[in-house]
Amino acid sequence: MRRHLAGALAVMALIAGCGGTGTTTEPSAPPAAPTGAFPVTITHALGATTIPAAPTRVVALSYEQDLLSQVGMQVVGHNENAVTPGAPYPWEEGKVDLAGSEVVVDAAQNVNLEAVAALAPDLILATNLSTIEQFYPQLSRIAPTVAYTAGWNKDSWQESATTVGKALGREADIATVVAGVEQHVAGIAAELPGLAGKTYASAYYYEPGRFVVPTDPDATIVRVYNQLGLEIDPTVSSSVQNRLLSAEQSGLLDVDYLQLSSAGPDLRSQLFADPLFSSLGVVRDGRYSETDESGGVAANYPTVLNIPWSLDQQVDVLRKVAAEAG
Repeated sequence: MRRHLAGALAVMALIAGCGGTGTTTEPSAPPAAPTGAFPVTITHALGATTIPAAPTRVVALSYEQDLLSQVGMQVVGHNENAVTPGAPYPWEEGKVDLAGSEVVVDAAQNVNLEAVAALAPDLILATNLSTIEQFYPQLSRIAPTVAYTAGWNKDSWQESATTVGKALGREADIATVVAGVEQHVAGIAAELPGLAGKTYASAYYYEPGRFVVPTDPDATIVRVYNQLGLEIDPTVSSSVQNRLLSAEQSGLLDVDYLQLSSAGPDLRSQLFADPLFSSLGVVRDGRYSETDESGGVAANYPTVLNIPWSLDQQVDVLRKVAAEAG
């Protein structure tokens, strides 16, 4: 129980911000060297960062290791797994090599500045780090640091990937990876046209009586669901305040499709024992997909690896939703 509680608190900090039918295209073999011209200057929300030469020692503070792995690059520093510390996330297993990389961001998004400096990086990526404003001044004195453009969880995953590609001088390689993920999402949407116009909600049951329910229409994962034709239920959008929903309001979650995660088996059991929740039509009819805390992280930190991973877990239920009359 303590492990699940610790994991829930860590994932809550992340989420709060402090078999599919699509085809995944494997990235082509990366070139021996970056093809972009240096120096390159990237303008982002916290300033303009100039990268003088092709980076070779990259620190990834917000899951950029997923993207770099797909173009044959390893990072020297990365963020902690908030669910299972010291292990890769499930979507990274067998795909991201973290050997020799040091954890420099804890589960609550605190950056270990001394550890970052000791790695002597020549590029620091923080394209989706919720706490970057707090740490940017110090990080930018260590090495060129690139933050998000529009805000935390505001840049689309494609925009973030493009920014990283420019910083690495690997724009063409990154574009190939992006195209593969887009093809995967488009494949699911094409197979399931019945999803168009259906409503959905995403809920994370993180403590007794309380859900996190994201409603920001500009959030990255919301745009992914929009690509499938799904729309956030308007009643949910208008009723949820500060992303929090009480169990007494769980009737709002009776949507066409519910993406559900919970902070451990004990909380899940408690949730399904609550008649207010278990009697919902979306629950009785099996129009919900469940995942553990890792799914909650993936929903708030979408990457080129966890987007296909997450959708493939949900596709069977999405088929059911798509087949039902509107």
